[in-house]
Amino acid sequence: MRFVLTSLGTKPAPEVAVFSSRGPDPINPAILKPDVIAPGVDVLAAVPPFTKIKVGDYELVTDYAFKSGTSLAAPHVSGVAALLKAVHPDWSPAAIRSALMTTAYTINNNGTTLTNQFYVVVGSRVEPTTLTFTKKYQKLSFTVSVEIDGIAPPETYGYLKWIDQRNRTISSPIVVLIS
Repeated sequence: MRFVLTSLGTKPAPEVAVFSSRGPDPINPAILKPDVIAPGVDVLAAVPPFTKIKVGDYELVTDYAFKSGTSLAAPHVSGVAALLKAVHPDWSPAAIRSALMTTAYTINNNGTTLTNQFYVVVGSRVEPTTLTFTKKYQKLSFTVSVEIDGIAPPETYGYLKWIDQRNRTISSPIVVLIS
């Protein structure tokens, strides 16, 4: 099997979409998913024909539209898996998975590790830096400040990590809303 490269001069490419999962899992670092990521941004996809698009002064009906999401990335991976199975019909699903994982790119066309699309978190700050609870069910609050460089999506996801009184690392998911 031989793949042909398409190059449009975009650098860096590829980039990881803002909505993509990343591993290891921030809550449970023993979970290293996802195994493979694939293109899922602005994929030209078949849609129900009642979708209207506006071009200039005209509203047109089309069978195709640009869509984004993990449901658009999945067909890329399953298509490559189907091609591998066609070339190697004796391979098990585990062998195909291994082939995908061990030959996937981890470097972009700038020669560096794959980067996130659109934005970079430049810095973050949590105030106060320490919360001390003195009784059960006590409520205390904190503020998280995030500095972002670039064009940020309306929301992004992350996690806070802290050390509890027993010296255990605790993680909690957070959502950052950009206004």
